[in-house]
Amino acid sequence: MTKLKDVAYVLRSKNAGPFYITIDVIFNDETIYEKVLKSTLFSREKIADIYQCDLNEVDIFPYEQAQSIKVSFPRKSISGDIDDTDLFGAQHHVPLMEQQIGLSEYDQESNGWNGKGAWEGIQTTSVSDALQGLTNLDSAIKPITDDLFVIGPAYPVRVRAADNLLVLKAIEEANPGDVLIIDGKGYEQNAICGDFVIGLAKTMGLAGVVIDGVVRDIQGIQSLNYPVFCRGTTVAASDKHGTGETGEPISCGGVPIHPGDLILGDTDGVTVIPKERENETLDKALEKQERDEVRERDVIGNTEAAHAYIRNQLVKAGRA
Repeated sequence: MTKLKDVAYVLRSKNAGPFYITIDVIFNDETIYEKVLKSTLFSREKIADIYQCDLNEVDIFPYEQAQSIKVSFPRKSISGDIDDTDLFGAQHHVPLMEQQIGLSEYDQESNGWNGKGAWEGIQTTSVSDALQGLTNLDSAIKPITDDLFVIGPAYPVRVRAADNLLVLKAIEEANPGDVLIIDGKGYEQNAICGDFVIGLAKTMGLAGVVIDGVVRDIQGIQSLNYPVFCRGTTVAASDKHGTGETGEPISCGGVPIHPGDLILGDTDGVTVIPKERENETLDKALEKQERDEVRERDVIGNTEAAHAYIRNQLVKAGRA
C-alpha cells in the first residue's frame, strides 16, 4: 500500500521555537490532498498517537490554496539529532510520512463522500427513518460501550466462521477513514478478533470495525476507546486459514453492503447508507431531526400540548 511520503513531501519551519517542530506536508495532486484531508490521518488524535504526545501538544492547520497541511508537535517526539538548517531532509525523520494510505480504484471511490463533519450529530434512528428501516443491521449488533460513534465508507470482508486471517488482509488494504465491516455469519462461538487485532485497525487509521460476530478481550478493546460494534463476546480464538474475500460486496447483519457504502453506528446500532443515496439520505435525516427537535420543544413539559399531540395521532389513525 502507498505511504504518505510517496505522494507528499515535507518542509520544516525554522520558526517553531526550541520546544516544538512544525512541518508542512505538501501534496502535488489535488485529488489526493482532498482525500487525505477527509481521512483520519491528520486528526489530532492520530498525530498524538504517532508521536506519543498529549492532544493539547498538537496543532493541525490545512491550507487548501497551497495543498498543504501544517502540523506542530513537541520536539521531544523526534529521536536523533535534528539539523535546523536542513528543511528538505525532514522527511527522513518524520514518522508521519511512513503512514499508509490507499490509492487503488476502490479507495478513490470509497472516499468520495461528504466527510465526517457533514454527518456529525446525525443519529442512526434518523437515517433509519429516511431509508424506511430497510438498511439497518441486526439489532443484536451493538457498540461495545454506549458512547461510541462511527461514520465512514465500508471496506467489506467475508470470512468463514472461526477463521480470521482475511481480517488482517482487509486491515492492510483498507484506506484510513474506512469502516471495516466483517461478515462473520453471526457465529458466536469463536471471536473474529481480540484487542490486538482491533488495535491494529486503530493504528492503521480505520474509523472503526463492525462485526456480524463476536470479539474477545473485551476490557482491552474498551480501553482503546475505539468504535467496535459486534454481537457480544466469547473466550475462544479463531484460526487463520484464509478462507473468504476482501473488498467485495457482502451481507452483514442481514443487509447487503457494497464497498464505499456509508456505515453509521451509534448507541442504537448500525445502519447502512448506499453510496449513491448519501446526499438524499443526509437531507432527509437532517429534516427528520429538525422536526423532532421542534416537536419536543413544543410538546414535552406542556400538558395541554401533549394531550393535543396524542389526540391528533389517534384521530389520524381512526382510533379516537
